Amino acid sequence: MKIHPIIAIGTLLVGIALCFQNFPDVQAEVGPTVSLGTHPYASFTGDITSSAIEILSVPSDRSFLITDIIITQTESTNGFCGGLILFEADTSVVGRFRIATSVDGNEGWGQGLIAHSFQSGLPVEAGQSLTIRSQSFSCANISYTISGRYIHP
Repeated sequence: MKIHPIIAIGTLLVGIALCFQNFPDVQAEVGPTVSLGTHPYASFTGDITSSAIEILSVPSDRSFLITDIIITQTESTNGFCGGLILFEADTSVVGRFRIATSVDGNEGWGQGLIAHSFQSGLPVEAGQSLTIRSQSFSCANISYTISGRYIHP
């Protein structure tokens, strides 16, 4: 029995094991770091009007990241209605959405809907207030739901 092949295979296995042993553990963080307790998530819902409505006032020790937005508008009964929805953090616009519905006799677009999940999110900085309002809307019955999480600034 020849011992050379056994020694060669054993040396190869030891070399491979030593190679992989020298690689350090790697960890990657995706997105903003969240360490604000076990429940840093929050959601808000309500109706949109032409007056600015404060949705949230962010504390000075954290920021808020909007991750999901849903805006619905019920069907118009008298033609076209639509307009612009603005999300503002203090005086800066952080989100702008257009929505419209139309009914023409029995033919119509039905309910206007915006449903979006952001991969990176819309930031509201520490100490800012988030408001929502409609602009140039020709009808009512517009509702919103937003969700997100608190993050370190």
